[in-house]
Amino acid sequence: MNRKRLIIIGGDAAGMSAASQAKKRNKDLDVLVLERGDYISYAACGMPYMVSGVIKDPDSLLILTPEKARANRGIDVRTRHEVVSVDLKNCSVTVKAGKGIGKAMGKMMGKGQGDEARTFEEHYDGLVFATGARPRLPAAKGINLEGVMVLRDFADGLALKDRRDVKDVVIVGAGLVGLEMAESFRRLERNVTMLKRSDGPLLDMDPALSELVEQELVRNGCVLLKGSPLEEMVGDDSGKVVAVRAGGETRRADLVLLATGVAPNSEPAREAGLKLGVKDTIAVNEHLATSHTGVFAAGDCVSQIHRVSHKEVFVSQALAANRSGKIAGANVAEYLSGGNQFSTHPGTMATVLTKVFDLQVGTCGLTVNEAKAAGFETGFTWIKQHSRSHYYPGGSPLFVGLVYERKTGRLLGGQIVGKEGGAKRLDVLVTALSAKMDLETLSRLDLSYCPPYSPPWDPVLIAASIALKSI
Repeated sequence: MNRKRLIIIGGDAAGMSAASQAKKRNKDLDVLVLERGDYISYAACGMPYMVSGVIKDPDSLLILTPEKARANRGIDVRTRHEVVSVDLKNCSVTVKAGKGIGKAMGKMMGKGQGDEARTFEEHYDGLVFATGARPRLPAAKGINLEGVMVLRDFADGLALKDRRDVKDVVIVGAGLVGLEMAESFRRLERNVTMLKRSDGPLLDMDPALSELVEQELVRNGCVLLKGSPLEEMVGDDSGKVVAVRAGGETRRADLVLLATGVAPNSEPAREAGLKLGVKDTIAVNEHLATSHTGVFAAGDCVSQIHRVSHKEVFVSQALAANRSGKIAGANVAEYLSGGNQFSTHPGTMATVLTKVFDLQVGTCGLTVNEAKAAGFETGFTWIKQHSRSHYYPGGSPLFVGLVYERKTGRLLGGQIVGKEGGAKRLDVLVTALSAKMDLETLSRLDLSYCPPYSPPWDPVLIAASIALKSI
């Protein structure tokens, strides 16, 4: 019997989820994963805490190794194997493999792939693009200086962890990676300056809630410069970065972390002739099938449908990558088996939760700006309540913000900032969004109550009740 061959490009969350699910659905599949880096299936969200030393053992972030994938799951995983082109007509990929191939930060910035590489072709019956995303780098002079770094893959995390010789750190960008790494560097007693291009709120939150996050950064010794776009990075005679110029000022820097967002790795798909979507993601349908029959895509390289606005969006999330990989793997196995019972991707609520020193900061659904752009007549209400019953010791202020449609009272999004209990309330709001609740229904939820964890009237219920008064 001729075994069908499935090739998956990329071996991180989406790629290995796709490979594992496809093999589970059809044990007779010959599954080959081609990963250009040194590692597969690692917990990228844990890397800031690895850099700071909170996580002592870097290997604890490695979820699966190529050896275990082969031995335990029957999946052929090959690291340092980069797919450089795809021939959709002849169902083949061209692979460059060797010692010099890898996804470390040097290659991402164009500092060379090394040598000792060989090139060959592999043929497939089914194909999954799980090529992920790469750092979106600013067009600034000095980007190739030693000490200018990014944090995207596991090799980047290890490189940052090894930089114990720095005193002054400049972080370019104030998104999730920038915020989490600011805490990590301060834990290591580095001087931290953060540059934010615009003077708008952090994470596109309401200005009042964003101000709380800014105050937390300053309270913990960070310098936040808003409205300070990066101009250039300055090096010494040996090629090491020593300073950053931004907003008309010069700041000393032994290390510069570029945390200016990510872009999808969709070039191989585009060059092969696949249709692209929003922000150059690989366009897929609800089954994660691309514009070419038998080719699927998943993870940070694809677009998703936002479940509130129903618009195509590009989000980079761990759960979304794993979930989409699982669905793509199931569907490509179904295709190769000749079936037509395809799983459907549910889309995204763009849920974000992060830790900024002592604060839990989270958003879900649409922000005010996104809701207005989607055509909603938008309202926003935020409240400050206690995280526990007022008489129980140890509580702290909790801020809850609700985005809603004025005409119908429908909940559109939520924002949370607080030292404790924020994650619980964010999950309540995500669940409410998934159920398409309006403010009145949200205000009537029978939420759990116990003095050490919540007052009788939970802050979410109070926020919904107050928002109701404005519609």
